[in-house]
Amino acid sequence: TTRDKLGALSSVLKLPEREVAALVLRCPGLLSCSPSTLADKFSAIKKLVHHPHAEVVRMVIETPQLLFLNRDSLAAKFSDIASCLGLPHQELGAMAIIKPMLLTSSAQTIKASWSALQAATSRSARWRGEIKSLAPGTRAAVLLASKAKLRRLHYLADHQHGETSSLT
Repeated sequence: TTRDKLGALSSVLKLPEREVAALVLRCPGLLSCSPSTLADKFSAIKKLVHHPHAEVVRMVIETPQLLFLNRDSLAAKFSDIASCLGLPHQELGAMAIIKPMLLTSSAQTIKASWSALQAATSRSARWRGEIKSLAPGTRAAVLLASKAKLRRLHYLADHQHGETSSLT
């Protein structure tokens, strides 16, 4: 029954049923998943990002689509993105905790954004320094920036504004 599924999801997320009900209202497809599948996927996400339960719950509340991702594909994408960015998994996990949409984006999209960002920052010593010191959430936000925003960075770099303008 629906009540049983809400109870099971409540148990997995360690949230009151009323909060789980609000989550299900935003993402009714959760009711079509078996409780054991949801528990397995939640556990896999938690293992990937290496963060406390409460932070992973917040991720799922913000982006419930995470529970529909294939565990193995997500793990492969996570490793692929970490490798491309030259980051340890723990740092990518910190980025994902703050910006969960990072995990729902395709690896190709993230790689293309990273490549565009590297091209823009390569023309400014200031930006090269900034990119290395960005907080995880800010780095994730920059990677998730629209193509239009990345084009603006290129415009600023092309017109020698990289040394006088902040990357973010």
